[in-house]
Amino acid sequence: MEKEIIMSVAIWILFLGGLFGFAMGMLAYFAAKTPLEYGTMGIGGGAYLFGSGVLAYLKYRH
Repeated sequence: MEKEIIMSVAIWILFLGGLFGFAMGMLAYFAAKTPLEYGTMGIGGGAYLFGSGVLAYLKYRH
């Protein structure tokens, strides 16, 4: 039971972190920042979203 709760919290933290990184990357893109700035935020957000997806897969695989 505790493992399930911890995984659920980790999924949400990674998912919301990924959305935040994606949103900040889009904001930087439309604010005409350098590609390094919005690319880094986009890649970081994508990594967080990927991690969230992997954890969701592992949790619901059973």
